[in-house]
Amino acid sequence: MHTIVARNKNGANLNLKVLAGKSAIPGFLSCMLSVYSRKGNYANHLMMDKKWLTAQADAGNLLIFAFADQDGECAVSMVAVKNAKFDGMIDLSSLVVNPKYRGFRLGDLMTEYILRQCEDEGFDFIHSPIVTHHKRTGEMYERHGFTPTGFLFGDCDAKKHLAELELSSQKLSLAVYMRNRGENRAVNVFIPESLVPLAKDIYEPLGTTLNIDHRERIPAAGCDLEHVQDEYHNSLFMYLWKGGMGLRFRIDELETRYTNTLQTYFIYLNIRDPHAINAYKVLTSMGYKFCGFKPLCGSDEFIIMSKVHETLIDAAELQMSDALTKLFERVTGH
Repeated sequence: MHTIVARNKNGANLNLKVLAGKSAIPGFLSCMLSVYSRKGNYANHLMMDKKWLTAQADAGNLLIFAFADQDGECAVSMVAVKNAKFDGMIDLSSLVVNPKYRGFRLGDLMTEYILRQCEDEGFDFIHSPIVTHHKRTGEMYERHGFTPTGFLFGDCDAKKHLAELELSSQKLSLAVYMRNRGENRAVNVFIPESLVPLAKDIYEPLGTTLNIDHRERIPAAGCDLEHVQDEYHNSLFMYLWKGGMGLRFRIDELETRYTNTLQTYFIYLNIRDPHAINAYKVLTSMGYKFCGFKPLCGSDEFIIMSKVHETLIDAAELQMSDALTKLFERVTGH
């Protein structure tokens, strides 16, 4: 069995056994409970569901790891979930350090370990949405080569994720981080001229050269829109694959269907579509705000746009790294 030695600032060693796959699930769950106590305190309640984790591990849809001490108690755990929509992309999630073992840089150790496993499995594009009520995770991800690219403002119900934080925001926001350890590449994108400087600054650290076209086109005959409603958090996610005639009607129809007071709306606007600039103008006129980019999604590239219904989101409560703060200032300046 593989072992890892962690060391704190006082020079004390912690010997840890590496558990992977289904053998890691009991430790993973105990580690989650050591911080969140119950399912209702974590945004993705499925991550605390043993049957779901087991089924996903059996299906090969997730990589799950736990580091346990010599007595078998889990000190840190994490998963990487294969992205169901985009081939070659994997999402890091649920990094948790048991409070008893803080001070050993276990978050860094686990992240470094799981990144190697993801790359060994052939995943170059590694994505992670992180919470913004503390800045430690963002700073750590940046040390491991991740770039902040955008935001999901008001993604999850604050009462269903660490409710004891007692924030005034009714919904918590996430930051989108991306890492590319594959070959450099060039992609053709269609974005408004005002977004070009930011787009270049985000994509360059990701080893991607943008060939940018910011000309408007005659609207296409129709649009291609896919949507998924997260009923647990009242968040609607829309993938706009192709903009065109009827877009305003389609969006209005969905907004009318989902009207909970905590409802938020997110649109991933495909910027490989030549009609993306026209769609961007329509969405902006409907009150959607630019929130950054969701890049390197297989062969797809997206702008993130969002809109809140009646939800209070206090931006002053966001806790962000320096790099993420700079991105926030540029995103909200548009």
